[in-house]
Amino acid sequence: MNMNMRLLYFLTVIVLCKTSLYAQPLENSLLWRISGKSLKTPSYLYGTMHLLCPNDLSIKPHVEQALSAAQQVAFELDMDDPKVLGAAMAAMLTGDGSRTEERASLKEALTKDEYALVEGFFRDSLDIDLERYAQFASPSMLAMLAIPKALGCQPASVEQRLMELVKTANKNRKRAVEIVGLETVEKQLSFLSTTKGSEDAAELLKTVKDFSEMRRKIKQLARYYNDENLEGLQMLMTELPGDMNARLITQRNHAWIRTIERLMKRNAMFIAVGAGHLPGNEGVIKLLRKAGYVVEAVRGN
Repeated sequence: MNMNMRLLYFLTVIVLCKTSLYAQPLENSLLWRISGKSLKTPSYLYGTMHLLCPNDLSIKPHVEQALSAAQQVAFELDMDDPKVLGAAMAAMLTGDGSRTEERASLKEALTKDEYALVEGFFRDSLDIDLERYAQFASPSMLAMLAIPKALGCQPASVEQRLMELVKTANKNRKRAVEIVGLETVEKQLSFLSTTKGSEDAAELLKTVKDFSEMRRKIKQLARYYNDENLEGLQMLMTELPGDMNARLITQRNHAWIRTIERLMKRNAMFIAVGAGHLPGNEGVIKLLRKAGYVVEAVRGN
């Protein structure tokens, strides 16, 4: 083997090794143990689903065990702070974090016939007065109002169930477990808001025109979640339109890492975020690994 062939061989091996390393799929698990990097006690990362049919919502025993071991619980928002709800309502009333003049109204972004189609869908299928909501809610937020219809149930929240477990356990503890947030309402809404109102309006119109596709994706999302299939969730996240995946997932993941590190240095944490934030090269799991932590799947019996 001459020198050029040897060089080509070794370069090929390196590329294949790197490709294998990054392409390796994550295990099917919603619960992950975080240790290493001088952490005195391990913390846990858990993937949630913000909206799920009650019949599909269950917190497994090994998750409850990890939750009970935590000294502090972190959600995306501090759900135990009554000011958070007030801040969320105030942000909604002022235009979800973006100034009205920076975002064209839905009527301006759509043609007269397109707006009539969307308005009719909200009235007839969702029993919602679009005129009232469109004054202060972005097209992205309006689309979220269709999720219960897509699920076919009055949805419940995994986060709310976790909150109930913490509050019940706190009644029997000498020192109550504190609940904190990884971001403020204003910060979260800044990621949700966009000046590209016409693109969001087009996506809302697309959702209305092909609601069966939204229903299919929402139900597929719920199936992947119940199967703890992070790779499946990642696939659906990459199908988000435009720069929505970057705004809703990637940017927030990077913003959370420093906060997560700071919290873990102080306490044994149980960190609960939307399961779509866990997988991928820019997901919380791999970002924590890149930061030097050992992040391992925890499965129930």
